[in-house]
Amino acid sequence: TLTITTAEFGFDTPGFSPDSFPGNFTSVKGGNIFFTAYSTQRVEAVTNGFADTVRLGGIELWFSDGTEGGTYAVPINNESYKIYNPVNGTASPPSLYEEYYTATGSSFPKNLTALGTDLYFSANDGKNSGFELWTINSKGKGLVKVSELEVNKGLKLRNPESLTSVGDKLYFTTSKGNRRDLWVLNKKTQRVESLSKSGKDPRHLTEIDGKLYYSATSNKGREPWLINSKNKPQQIHDINPGLRSSNPKQFRLIRDKSQKGKTKKILYFSADGGESGIELWSQDLSKKNSKPERYADIYSGPPSSDPRNLISTNQTLFFTANDGSSGRELWTIDAYQPSSSETEAGTGTGTGTGTNQPNTSKSSLVKNIRQKAQSSDPSELYNHHGKLFFSANNGKKGFEPWVSGGAENSTNLFKDINQGKSSSSPSSFTSHKKSLFFAANDGRKGSELWISNGDKKGTKLAADINRGGEGSSPSDLLTQGNTLYLSADDGIHGRELWSYNIKSGKHHLVRDIRTGSRAGSNPSELTAVNGQIVFAAEGNVYGRELWRSDGTKNGTKLLLDINPGGLDSNPKDLSLLDGNLYFTANTYFNGRQILKLDGSGLNVTEMIGSSGEATATEPSDLYASRDQLFFSAETTQDPTPEETPSSPSTGAGSNSGSDPGGFMIAADGLASSA
Repeated sequence: TLTITTAEFGFDTPGFSPDSFPGNFTSVKGGNIFFTAYSTQRVEAVTNGFADTVRLGGIELWFSDGTEGGTYAVPINNESYKIYNPVNGTASPPSLYEEYYTATGSSFPKNLTALGTDLYFSANDGKNSGFELWTINSKGKGLVKVSELEVNKGLKLRNPESLTSVGDKLYFTTSKGNRRDLWVLNKKTQRVESLSKSGKDPRHLTEIDGKLYYSATSNKGREPWLINSKNKPQQIHDINPGLRSSNPKQFRLIRDKSQKGKTKKILYFSADGGESGIELWSQDLSKKNSKPERYADIYSGPPSSDPRNLISTNQTLFFTANDGSSGRELWTIDAYQPSSSETEAGTGTGTGTGTNQPNTSKSSLVKNIRQKAQSSDPSELYNHHGKLFFSANNGKKGFEPWVSGGAENSTNLFKDINQGKSSSSPSSFTSHKKSLFFAANDGRKGSELWISNGDKKGTKLAADINRGGEGSSPSDLLTQGNTLYLSADDGIHGRELWSYNIKSGKHHLVRDIRTGSRAGSNPSELTAVNGQIVFAAEGNVYGRELWRSDGTKNGTKLLLDINPGGLDSNPKDLSLLDGNLYFTANTYFNGRQILKLDGSGLNVTEMIGSSGEATATEPSDLYASRDQLFFSAETTQDPTPEETPSSPSTGAGSNSGSDPGGFMIAADGLASSA
């Protein structure tokens, strides 16, 4: 038996929820669905110091045919567990109730995947065999371990993950010692076979156009692979030759109409190609099987210009970079033109390596705001009605708001809010119609909410939330209708969710989520999803999780406890694509993953599997274009320190791959982190 120590419960604590948290909804042929939910039972416990009963239990598989009577749990783990409930660190008084209680175990089903009329998933029946591959038919019958089928007798399919259906086949990975292997199940025969020569430690399995795409390591590091129509594994290409990682990030999509009336979809990002350090890269997504190319070597030679803050303004790319002579300043690009290799070779085969030679296009310094080699450090780049607003320091006025039309003569100081050499440190620029909101410090009231009509004289303080000189430090600004939502600290409740009525100019606290804490719940990543606000916050019970709000106190509540109990899932990188919200979060079993929040049903599901190891890849830098989602991920295969990013690749000496981070199916194709 397993002994679980539970904390004292308090039902009046804000953030406590008795919900079953159904999720991972998966439909199979025939119209029936499977999902996971907390299956609980009532046991005796302590509530606010008094004997009471609470619900305890775990996650189980559920089946539904759409009716109340046809919705029920599918028990897998029938083992019993002992629950011990202390009060303030001491044993509960035996005169009130028993010291130990028994509850049913949990199978923690995950990776629910439909293959034809059957469901496949990973679960733990509690019988010392750990997680294994299970299957059940569309009517909720015939539950069985795949390894117990006659054709698979003797196989050990431990900790199966990344279940992915491709046609009539199911691909997945299993653990064997310190590595993971790729397997395939044939639906017609139910036979499971191991795929040889498929690379080491396969991850990010994704079906696209009847093929399986994934990443794996080889003597060329971690790179993208695919299983072709003949069921043969092959590597696609190697961005950073050798074993080092290219670490792609800062993805931005530009639609360029300059090429003979045709619109090109060009993906820009920063990456380390090895010999030239971290520079600007591009990939023409308009061409089938196109390859990533280094766009420009801004800091010539091995050093890195390290492009940051990539942003599109009127389909023109702006970013900050350091060319070695002007410091970090504002840059832009000219119209995209194909490289000489692309012009000569056409579209390419898609199986070679991306070129490290810059194409014939140019990147241009917009303005050297701080003269000589000193950096003005532009940041907070934001497009407001075709003009670029940002924060920069010219060495005379401190960090103040600047504006640029894309040329040197149209790039100027917008307003010296904190006059003199002190900085107003503008941040969190957000548009509403013709108005521009942002946070700034005028030197008297601290950092507060400001508003501008786009003119220097029409720029003024909008709200003084924390009266006095401390400032409320507004951040994560989001407009919804005529209301501006933000995270701010009024000096009493800590950092919480606030709203500002754009018409009346009045502001108020939406809800004190983390009561009794001077630090507050620290709302962040505010994102509008179908009329509601979804954000990350830390409650009194569930750690840092995903919350939602309709702008009212009662309508602000926990959306889902992704990492159960007091553990933090720490949602970040919230990005909208086709009405759905994608984000990264810490999950209980798979570490940090990309998750999808269904915008209509508010159902959260994991999008990518994990190796389940401590060195598992952590996705980040999610960027949603109109029809595709791009992201980056990092993987370290050994504990040796990483060399500096600008060091050229030697082809040996490191086990870090250029992990493409994963693949995402979108409205019209595939996006990889390159």
